Amino acid sequence: MLEKKLTVEKVRKRQMSAMVDTDAVMLSLPQDIIEKLGLNQVRKVIVTYADERREERDVFAAVHLTIDDHLLVTEAVACPPLSEALIG
Repeated sequence: MLEKKLTVEKVRKRQMSAMVDTDAVMLSLPQDIIEKLGLNQVRKVIVTYADERREERDVFAAVHLTIDDHLLVTEAVACPPLSEALIG
């Protein structure tokens, strides 16, 4: 697969608040933020919520997440627009 690379000037960034969820296993970002960042869908997963509901959700990559001075490159599960971002 050919990987697309953006020039530094074209990299899209978003600073936002997020909740750390110790039960979550992935980063979850609101769909509207994913669209603004222009992330690429890479697969689908079945997520299980705290109330035991299950749902198929899209997974997007690559997210470069910086917390304080620590950088993590990861994937993100799309959650409903305007919802709270979760760090799992």
